[in-house]
Amino acid sequence: MTAKNEIRIRALTDDDAETIGAIWASARAVAYAGIVPDEIAHRPATALSEGFGSWFAQGGHFGMIAMEGDESLGFVTAGPPDHADTLGDAEINLIYVDPRAQGRGVGRLLMRHAAERLREAGARTIFLWTLRDNRIGRTFYDRLGGSVLREVWSEKNRNFLVAIGWQDVDALIESTR
Repeated sequence: MTAKNEIRIRALTDDDAETIGAIWASARAVAYAGIVPDEIAHRPATALSEGFGSWFAQGGHFGMIAMEGDESLGFVTAGPPDHADTLGDAEINLIYVDPRAQGRGVGRLLMRHAAERLREAGARTIFLWTLRDNRIGRTFYDRLGGSVLREVWSEKNRNFLVAIGWQDVDALIESTR
């Protein structure tokens, strides 16, 4: 029997695409408000979730979702670096928590599970990209010991992105406890 408020993590499936799109859209709308143009911050959930299942066809990529009962709280996707100029052994591609579930440890739990799985696959260093001015995300990554590795202009987002990295996956895992 599971406690009422226990958060569990399970693997994402193709059936989660609509749920992922909804979490992604709501979290972006809050985190990106006033940072990027509205058409970017408020992309429709269906536009975000299109082709989601095909992403997992790429070797080594995986995704996890945080659940409390039947409620989806957040998700993470990760795997080998998707960029030619890699900044680490592995990359957290996406991590979003429903704004109603933020501040409850969901993001930490997702990061821990992703980092542990990446470590099992041989990763020793991890990085991710975020909007430079994303205060919600940046505060979260700072608390986990991440440091800025690089800053670049993103025409797609019409804003600056920063790569946040952890040079010791074990230290990242420890910071999520």
